[in-house]
Amino acid sequence: MATWDRDLWKLWPLVVMAFVVLIAGYAGYWPSIPLSLNRFGKNALRPEGAATPQLVEWLAQQESSGRRTVSADHYSVIDISSAAIPGLNSAALTRPQLTRVGSRFYCQWQMQNLADSASPVAIYGAWSTDGQRWSEPQLVFSHEGEPASKQILASAAFLSIQDEVYSVAAVQEIMGYSTSDATTFSEPKSTENSAEFPRAVREIVGYFVRRVQSDGSLGPRITLLRQSDEGFSVADAMRGIEIVDQPLIPDIVRQLATPESRYGGKMEFPVPEIETEDRYRLGYPTSVAIPNNRLLRLWVSEQGLDRLYGQVSPDNGITWEKPILTNIRNEGRFAVLGTLPSGAIFLIGNQLRGAGEIADPLTIALAFENLQFTECFELRRGAPTRRRTQEPADRRDAVAQMGFQVGACLVNGAEVWIIYSVNAESIEVCRVRLRDLAPALAQSELTKETAESR
Repeated sequence: MATWDRDLWKLWPLVVMAFVVLIAGYAGYWPSIPLSLNRFGKNALRPEGAATPQLVEWLAQQESSGRRTVSADHYSVIDISSAAIPGLNSAALTRPQLTRVGSRFYCQWQMQNLADSASPVAIYGAWSTDGQRWSEPQLVFSHEGEPASKQILASAAFLSIQDEVYSVAAVQEIMGYSTSDATTFSEPKSTENSAEFPRAVREIVGYFVRRVQSDGSLGPRITLLRQSDEGFSVADAMRGIEIVDQPLIPDIVRQLATPESRYGGKMEFPVPEIETEDRYRLGYPTSVAIPNNRLLRLWVSEQGLDRLYGQVSPDNGITWEKPILTNIRNEGRFAVLGTLPSGAIFLIGNQLRGAGEIADPLTIALAFENLQFTECFELRRGAPTRRRTQEPADRRDAVAQMGFQVGACLVNGAEVWIIYSVNAESIEVCRVRLRDLAPALAQSELTKETAESR
């Protein structure tokens, strides 16, 4: 055998190693490639193969034969067939929020042109004395700058300060454009919208805040903007806006800020996204207090993975452990955590996956001990057919609007109230009486009493 043949033969282990690396990368294990873009990434992350943390996991039945329903009442807040808002029939109604102000319920949602994800967003609200019959919608926040300001509003959770309730909208600014698979708050790759870079990426630059009066009316708008060396970053979009209630601004900023953010002379608002070790971008967090001064936070994958990630703070939100993939499914974009008076943790979302990409059914799951969700009830099944023929320009936005998308919830005495959107064509609320969850709650109390007697 020639000398060069023998030298080449000695290299066969390197050839084998290179082949293995190429196969691993194609199958979804090459570090530089996000799993959601790999050929086998999603198949490798099927629910029965998930790496489940010990803290939070799903143990309820997934099969249709084991599904249970709970009696729930559903009431309409707004529908695209209404003539109450101009242009309603061509708008998407999303991101609903819910709270209670004295003896009144108050909700808000955002409305945006269905075919243009970069169009101005308006925030509307409605009031009710019983949660069943709702007032005509009222404009709460709107885009008041020049279109070139690229300012977008997003409906945010209500604030409670000194026994007063405040409506909130996040002010987001389009920082540039990226590829179609980019996430909401990723780094822009271009300053211009194009076929190569069609997706707008954003940054939170401030908040609009308004007090909700006891009679449902709204106080003046407070404008809180992050400052730069040149002044307010979106000053041109805020001309003529008066900042009122000056003494309350520090309290409002403290509630809007997180332990990781800073506020003061230069306010900074953290990006509501994080990245995991397996290269997923996570968004739309929901959190709940758990024993020993800890918080549990669940995240939804921005890249469409049908699984929730869990993250724990050991010090009430000051620091957070790394997010870990759970085996909790969620077909919709949003999920909401909460606590019942009995102490049980509940999760509202779309945990019992239906056929296709529609977020259906709407469910409530209960965890009694060790954050193991052992009970799950259907609140509503059978999403109606979409009435509009037009679709959002972005396919991911279209999927995210289909079916029942939960927005927020509140526990009001012996009832849980949930607000959600239906195909982005209507906003509805759901009432669940705690006594209708009694079989599961009673079993939990019996188990606790048995354990204490031992």
